[in-house]
Amino acid sequence: MLFAGLVVLVESLYLTALSPLLPDLERDLGLSDLWLGLVVAGYPLGVVVATLPAAMIADRRGVRGITTLGLLLLGVATVVFAVAESPTVAFVARVIQGLGSAGAWSGAMTWVVAASPVSHRGRTIGFVMAFTLGGALVGPVLGGAASALGREPVFLAAGVLSLALALVSLRVAPPPHVPPQGLAVLGRVLRSRDVLAAMGLIALVALVAGVSWTLVPTDMDRSGWSALAISVTFVAASAFEMVAGPLAGRWYDHEGERRPLIAGLTATIALLTVLSFGFDGWSLPISMTLIGLAFGLLMTPSLAMLSRRREQRGLGDALGIVTINLSFAPGFAVGPVLAGVAAETVGRDAAYLVVVAVALVALIAVARAAVPVRATDDA
Repeated sequence: MLFAGLVVLVESLYLTALSPLLPDLERDLGLSDLWLGLVVAGYPLGVVVATLPAAMIADRRGVRGITTLGLLLLGVATVVFAVAESPTVAFVARVIQGLGSAGAWSGAMTWVVAASPVSHRGRTIGFVMAFTLGGALVGPVLGGAASALGREPVFLAAGVLSLALALVSLRVAPPPHVPPQGLAVLGRVLRSRDVLAAMGLIALVALVAGVSWTLVPTDMDRSGWSALAISVTFVAASAFEMVAGPLAGRWYDHEGERRPLIAGLTATIALLTVLSFGFDGWSLPISMTLIGLAFGLLMTPSLAMLSRRREQRGLGDALGIVTINLSFAPGFAVGPVLAGVAAETVGRDAAYLVVVAVALVALIAVARAAVPVRATDDA
């Protein structure tokens, strides 16, 4: 399971590494606000495109091939990104990183499901997912190092790490092949309104991340904050999310999803409203750090809702993991583009206010929903 954990750590690391580096990319590549958003969005866009094909390959033909291919694409694309000298090359490299990420993630998580006994599967998936949070902590450090030492040496080293993991994947014994469920089951589950509601909440978290991770770093840079301060801010936000997640999980287990979701949505609305006012000084890093707390309050019960509801409809863990990517990646792809378009047209505050409006709709829907059954009452 250590190998699968390292794979998802690397995937998460690439997703979160870019934010502290955005001010440098803006200067080095001459990026406009729109191009900045596109470069950020390239990674999740690739994930959106490749998630279902990667899952089909892993489900039908085994996990080793798709995991190795994904890691190779990640490694090669990261090397290209390290030496990119134009917005187009940087964008294409990020898209290919996303394609590789979808393959590596789907392969690694299906590997975990196939290799672990049912009685220990939840514990094993939790162990591997902890590496995702580790990547979220290390990613901003990598971005800060690239800002201080140069994008080329840092991302070349990161690319070599992915290529090394691809070689390791050829030596790790593959798990027994699990009979495929087929996409018909997935399609049926994705037509369920309550599953779509849970996926929509995850997409909202991703939308908030996409907008804030794109705008806050450049706003902090323009307010005089250093790359180190930006990196520390995003590490702190990830740390707050790590703390809030388990607390929200306990809250969910005892009372269901409504109250933690209301708390997370309320905090998100308040913090995005503060960011929309464009205050300088400490309001930027403090608000961004606290958004990590809101992420934890929102993401944990949303994931738990999605897991429970797709299990009730007979979707196993292997394809069930796909629903997470299909929820998060579209939101994270739209967020940076929304931020870039708004910054170049009506103003940066408009992007925050659009997300505030979406979060308000979600808050009203959650508040009006029927009282859910507690997780501990599910049979």
